Amino acid sequence: MRAAAHAGKDSNVIHVIQGDYAVAQGEDRILTTILGSCVAACMHDPVARVGGMNHFLLPGGPEAPSDSMKYGVNSMELLINGLLSVGALRSRLEVKLFGGAHVVQNLSDIGEKNAAFAIEFLRAEGLRCVGQSLGGPQARRL
Repeated sequence: MRAAAHAGKDSNVIHVIQGDYAVAQGEDRILTTILGSCVAACMHDPVARVGGMNHFLLPGGPEAPSDSMKYGVNSMELLINGLLSVGALRSRLEVKLFGGAHVVQNLSDIGEKNAAFAIEFLRAEGLRCVGQSLGGPQARRL
């Protein structure tokens, strides 16, 4: 599990901050975050009973530094690899996407770009999206 340093007073609650991810095993673990224009992918293998969440700020692409978790292209890969390392199977992963809001009017809509990236990433990787809450004008707390 990556984000153990962000565990609150209740060590079963893990807050995933911007540019980070966490992988957790067991039903007693709770992953949480707050999103505006950022996007979080929540992935779960129901058979292995493992799940994880990331929180990325920008979509990324070929120009994104490979060591920066603020880019979705890196964050998604690291989350998937983290889940596989604790027993998840790629073919069983169920994904839900959240965030991508347009929270600051009159500025570029990075939330829309983040959401579009996440949807396209899942399609390109053959991962199943079982739910989403993307876009709109307001932030979300997961």
